[in-house]
Amino acid sequence: MNRIIKQQKKSPLIQMMVFVSLIVLIILAILMLSENKLEDENQFDLRLDAYNKIAAERIDYEMIHAIPVTGERLYAVTLDTHDFIYASTDAKIIKFNRFGSEITSFNTPEAIRALRTHEGGDIFAAGATRIYRFNADGSQDKLLITLSDSSLVTSIDVRGDDIFIADAGNRIVAHYDTSGSFIQVLGGPAQGRAGFIIPSPFFDLALDADSSLWVVNPGEHNFEKYNFQGELTQSWGKHSPEIEGFCGCCNPSHFAIIPNRGFVTSEKGLVRIKIYDQAGTLISIVAGPDQFPKQAKDLDLVVDSEGRIIVADPASKALKIFVPKQGD
Repeated sequence: MNRIIKQQKKSPLIQMMVFVSLIVLIILAILMLSENKLEDENQFDLRLDAYNKIAAERIDYEMIHAIPVTGERLYAVTLDTHDFIYASTDAKIIKFNRFGSEITSFNTPEAIRALRTHEGGDIFAAGATRIYRFNADGSQDKLLITLSDSSLVTSIDVRGDDIFIADAGNRIVAHYDTSGSFIQVLGGPAQGRAGFIIPSPFFDLALDADSSLWVVNPGEHNFEKYNFQGELTQSWGKHSPEIEGFCGCCNPSHFAIIPNRGFVTSEKGLVRIKIYDQAGTLISIVAGPDQFPKQAKDLDLVVDSEGRIIVADPASKALKIFVPKQGD
């Protein structure tokens, strides 16, 4: 009887030992899984290392100038019809001439994440959820459009009476007129398509010379062309770390249209700037990963009337100007 009582008294101790043993085993299992995951990630990094250097003879452009931009954060770059350069920061829009000399600047109500000039001279600027319209010198501004609290504007373009807004927060393209009136949503789920796949806040659009709207579907690594009725008329793209494709979860992060030639694109992660023709064939390499800081991403870009490619590099707080190499 006494033996039974002693065994019963030991039962809670035995249960505690079993419980502790199980906890130790679980912790060991988690550590082993973490090590395996880290090893897999390191192997992925090693695989990408092979693409971090592009042979110099394959690169067709060179950087000729870097324009420093003051401010806590450089966001966007655009041009007007006279090739004046506009850069937006956390608190200002700054205007430069084509040589990089600052002409003027003006304060903004919030950080301007996307920027376009209108052929009439006005500047359309996007905060996270608001679109503003400034006159050319910034002396007058108007809050034009207020989107939903879940919005995150990453790109805008404007032509004539039409404004197109890339809303990464809601995974849509919103179409308004220049008075701020809503027209329609483009590119949402329809006809068996999943719509825009946007794993991270990089979602760009631009109007071409024919006023067709090109939108990057970043999670699909595709360019998609829409008419003003919201119909998809063309798409192209390839998911690959090879130079012809777009790497990572969601690329390209930015692009600009080169009139009568095609597109210039930038990627994050494996940072590359490349030129494609209108059908999506790679035709030129502008810059490779080793030409930017390791932490570089969110490289907005534009092309001026002389074909110079102007890249906003937030990591360097500079606008970098690339031109074709001499003799090419």
